[in-house]
Amino acid sequence: MRKESLGEEAVQYAAISFSHYGSPDTIKEIIGEREKPYTKKLFLSIGEAFQQQAKFMESIAIFRTYQESFPSSLQGMDVQLKVVSIYKNSLHDESNAYQESEKFIYRYSPETDWYKKNKRFLNKEKFNDRLHTMISETGRYYHGLGKGEEDIKSYERSSALYKTYLKLYAKKKDYYKVNYLLAEVLFDLKLFKDAAQAYEVSAWEYEKTPFQENAAYGAIIAYEQLWNEMSPDSPDASAWAGKMILAINTYITKFPDNAKSSLVLIKKGELYYRIGKYDDAIETFMNARKSPGYNEHRLTFIEYIADSYFNKQNFPEAEKNYRELANLARELSEQELSNKAHDHILICIINYANNLTKSGNLKNAVTEFERALDASPSAKDHEFILNETIKIYLQIKKWKKFDYYFAIYEKYYPESHNLITFLMGAGKFSEDNFDYMSAAKYYDMATLYTYDPEERKKLLLLSAFYYGKTDEHQKSIGIFTKLYQEPTVSDTRELEYRYKVGELYEETDNSEAALKIYNEIIGLHEEYVARGSKGNNYYYGKATLRIIEDSYHEYLNFALSQPFQDSFRHKTSLMKNLIREYMDVVKLDIPNFTTLSLFKIGQLFENFQESILTSPPPEGFKKEETEEYGYMLEERAFPYEEKAKQIYERNINFGRGREVTNTFIDQSYLRLALIAPALYKREEDMFHRTVIFPKPKFMEEYNTHEPLSQ
Repeated sequence: MRKESLGEEAVQYAAISFSHYGSPDTIKEIIGEREKPYTKKLFLSIGEAFQQQAKFMESIAIFRTYQESFPSSLQGMDVQLKVVSIYKNSLHDESNAYQESEKFIYRYSPETDWYKKNKRFLNKEKFNDRLHTMISETGRYYHGLGKGEEDIKSYERSSALYKTYLKLYAKKKDYYKVNYLLAEVLFDLKLFKDAAQAYEVSAWEYEKTPFQENAAYGAIIAYEQLWNEMSPDSPDASAWAGKMILAINTYITKFPDNAKSSLVLIKKGELYYRIGKYDDAIETFMNARKSPGYNEHRLTFIEYIADSYFNKQNFPEAEKNYRELANLARELSEQELSNKAHDHILICIINYANNLTKSGNLKNAVTEFERALDASPSAKDHEFILNETIKIYLQIKKWKKFDYYFAIYEKYYPESHNLITFLMGAGKFSEDNFDYMSAAKYYDMATLYTYDPEERKKLLLLSAFYYGKTDEHQKSIGIFTKLYQEPTVSDTRELEYRYKVGELYEETDNSEAALKIYNEIIGLHEEYVARGSKGNNYYYGKATLRIIEDSYHEYLNFALSQPFQDSFRHKTSLMKNLIREYMDVVKLDIPNFTTLSLFKIGQLFENFQESILTSPPPEGFKKEETEEYGYMLEERAFPYEEKAKQIYERNINFGRGREVTNTFIDQSYLRLALIAPALYKREEDMFHRTVIFPKPKFMEEYNTHEPLSQ
């Protein structure tokens, strides 16, 4: 049987012909029907012909077809290199070039079947030089890409390539560099355990290298990050803390004169501090005074020593070190740190005094509190120290001292007297320290010690207010209920207090009770107005708007459906009711309520238009009928858009007329800009550029009384 073959010249002519008149798909279909002796050569020639004609993507497609058709071919490696070269040198596509390099690495490396089959034909030295360079460069590319774009996938690809390099080329002279790069990328991947181990390999398993000190320091940082991710109570926390301390000790031994040694000691001391080994922390920071970078970081060392003594509750030693810190910080113009240290000095004195008080050593305790007063405490501490001093002198019955400090107390807190004075002082102290529960409790207790009705009312309001800021909403509700049930309460205040109760019910997710209160406010307001009282338009309006809100959302969520007319009538009825209720609020003539209500009405019309346009056609309609139905819906929806536009215009004109600006007027402009951009975008810009109100008026200026919040 005659063997089919083509001469070199015939292959070249065929390749040129295919490259001019065929696409890669058709070429594959024609040539690939059955393998012939000339097939491989023809594919390669066609790919090269496409490349010469600058048809680079066609060339790549042909080369890939070759690789798919002949995966074990020796020439496959060269074909893949051609693809890399086209992307890199012809298309200047760095991303795809490195992707193709990555394919080369995993397709032709010594671990692959291809390599095992073809290795006897390879120049191994040349092959390995090319491969190890490609792995290193590709790994660095993805490493850099990960850093630049914070791309986890790129980091992972870089890590895999570095690991491949280390597995294949352990004897290469730049092995330590790649090992260090692997540690860096593992750190970037937040694989701190693996990173620490890789850093330590880079630091200690080679002869001295340029990366040794950085790798040793990197291991410490990786251990630190690993420990930070753990709970101190974790079973592994102690072990990793030990490894970090070992890494630090090794670093200090190997690089005692390095400028980073003081930073490393800080980390060691910090670690001891965080795990509660305060004695070890103190020893570490004391020894750090001998390190090269001590002067640069001495404020940090002294602060940690002071904090460690503080946490050991050795307040006299803590105070001594805070004084050293304050003086040094002041000398170095670190005023903020100096002030902080002075604050801690006072805390040390107070805590020491408290400990003495608890142990029954009242004589020495009051001496410490007097020292605290001499330390110029802040206003919030001053009252506390005076209270403690007065209480101790009461307990030890030193009346002259008591009279002296009571006079000071009276000077600084002139409203204070007897029990109510202490209770009100405790309440104020609690307020200043954001302890709202204690503030509410003290004011509530203080109401039992006053016979002044106005003062009692004030204390009740304060206790109700602060109970409301805690989880004790029921107590706050009880007090506000007491207040609005007072026989002498005005109609205006009664409705305000009722509204506060409604708000508190809402905060406790008791919507039913809240709505009941709001309805009562509406009924009472109408009753009071009917009998000639002014009522309270502000809270009447707020209650009305709150009740309307639920109906408003019900309306928005109601979609038109088939039968269309039935759902249309129902949604129309909902809309009319809401418009009537919003217009009742508009009649109150409170600008912020008016602008809100008009904006909501505009939203009602826009929603109705949208509901019409998105309503489904009747079942069984044909395409032509559906289109005709859609035209009908557009005609029916158009008037609602016009009505919305008119309402938004009315809202804007109201704001101009009353010199009011707020979010609802801004939103009206935005809606108009969307509905009719040609008309309103320019006007909006002109409005914001040229119209300057003398002074915007806000909701409170139209209240019928001074709100409680003032």
